[in-house]
Amino acid sequence: RPFRVVLRLALLVCLLITGLDLVITHQLWTRLTWSELRQFAGEFSAITGFVQHLFPNGWTMLAGALAVGLVVLVFARYVRDDRSSLHSWPLYLLIGVGVVGCELVETKEYHDTFLQNSIQVFFSQSTSDTPYSKEFAKALSVIPPAETASCSKAMQGRTDVILVVFESLSMYHSALFSGINDWMPEFDAVSKTGVRFTNFYANGVTSEQGLVALLTGEPPIAKGKEAKTLFEQFRNPADSVPRMLRGLGYDTLFLTTGNLGFLDKGKWLKDIGFEVVEGHDAPAYQGLKRYHFDAAPDDALYARALVQLQQHRNAPVFMALETVSTHLPNVDPETG
Repeated sequence: RPFRVVLRLALLVCLLITGLDLVITHQLWTRLTWSELRQFAGEFSAITGFVQHLFPNGWTMLAGALAVGLVVLVFARYVRDDRSSLHSWPLYLLIGVGVVGCELVETKEYHDTFLQNSIQVFFSQSTSDTPYSKEFAKALSVIPPAETASCSKAMQGRTDVILVVFESLSMYHSALFSGINDWMPEFDAVSKTGVRFTNFYANGVTSEQGLVALLTGEPPIAKGKEAKTLFEQFRNPADSVPRMLRGLGYDTLFLTTGNLGFLDKGKWLKDIGFEVVEGHDAPAYQGLKRYHFDAAPDDALYARALVQLQQHRNAPVFMALETVSTHLPNVDPETG
């Protein structure tokens, strides 16, 4: 009996991993892995916000609680009962709810990685956890020769510089860049009249990797396992865009509607040279509906950016805007 209980508990753990993986895959289009579970397990506010997004009102919360209670009831009987649990009406009800629920879920387009089984993905080792070869590590340790600094002739004047970091944006959204989906006609129209880089590729696959690459100019390659987050590993970059522009007399601002406490991003932004850093708790966003990471809609972010531009007219401005309500699963703030 003890051996049977251990095996059944192991099976239930696998089912729990599979269930969580399905929910996270559907909501965020990413898979559940052990390494990411360890990294984000301490982000309680983000987890709470995620659950609130899944159950936005009392009725959905009640339905979720009843479903969890039914699952616990079936699993508890399965673990302790010597007999087969297949003749249990709660089990049949649970299976029926699952079948109906799967039929109601909207269809998605998946990459091959989404077809791997949940247990294999959960215990797989990511490439960031794989040690470098001795040859590669030796090549990294070689200091390149110093380059001679030079200046090119430019226009007299320093205009404002606005960097929009568009969360979850990919080439397949744009007909101009990919020809796949025409989901951003206004964006494409602006790109046609300006300068666009058709061979500029994402330097990393996560938001923090993108911010590290864009704002420090360093490849966002993990520097070791001593620090929990990637931001901690780039606390003191050799240089950064906000530091460089502050030295040229620019006011530097970073605005987002997301929670800056997530992965301690707010402190990192201050460390790399931003004078003003605003997140979800800015007074301008009070009373607005919230989405992922406690964020107000992106139109509120753009309105706040216009106000800040008016308040910093005495000097040129470098302003980085990070959108959040564009984050997967792409919930439209206006229609829900």
